[in-house]
Amino acid sequence: MVQKQKQLTACSALIDYVTKLGVYQEQVWLTPLGSDKWSIKEVIGHLIRWDHYFYETTIHPIVTNSPITMSEDDDVSTFNTSAAAWALSQSKEDLIHALTSSRKAITDALQSIPEEHYSKVYADAEGNTFTLAQFIQDIASHDQHHTAQITQAIDKA
Repeated sequence: MVQKQKQLTACSALIDYVTKLGVYQEQVWLTPLGSDKWSIKEVIGHLIRWDHYFYETTIHPIVTNSPITMSEDDDVSTFNTSAAAWALSQSKEDLIHALTSSRKAITDALQSIPEEHYSKVYADAEGNTFTLAQFIQDIASHDQHHTAQITQAIDKA
């Protein structure tokens, strides 16, 4: 149970991080992470949309013992461009709420999965295998990558 809780804590840490970004003005949220990079707002939208995708294609199917439809054939570039554009149309408050909701859906679903299933081998739509523990670690690593970028952009702003 310790490993499962550790992973769930790492996965839910994004909620606190993004909630704390609420103190910054909208202009800070529009700060690019670097030259030719997304803004903070666009990165948050990117994280929200990936949360939805992972929940629908992988996590919910694992919980309901349904086929996993996550596919490496999906057009990631188009997906990310769409997520970034969507984020720019949202207020920072709406993005904080959406991120909290999407990540809570993931962590609640993961909480319902018995720990012994975290080491079970699953297969995506192409037959590529993974464990739930690996999958959660990948989500947390992706979060950490982007939160480090955001923190650095805010420090420079």
